Amino acid sequence: KRMREAAADLEFEEAARLRDEIRRLEQADLGLPGLSSNGAGSASPRAEGQRGRSIGGRAGISARDVVRAKMRARKERRARR
Repeated sequence: KRMREAAADLEFEEAARLRDEIRRLEQADLGLPGLSSNGAGSASPRAEGQRGRSIGGRAGISARDVVRAKMRARKERRARR
């Protein structure tokens, strides 16, 4: 109820904090893995050491690789100026 009131009053940070607290408490009650008390998600692929999924149907190309290539291209364009 407080989360909805905060969102209605455009207090999105408060609403998000309350939402995260609700999720954390629900997961703790159910004994599910997920958000720990410090807010870091242990269910994330990075925490488990898994690579990202390929994108665009190109085998072996993860989203992380695409982002790195874009950043590299930006740096090269800036260097040419």
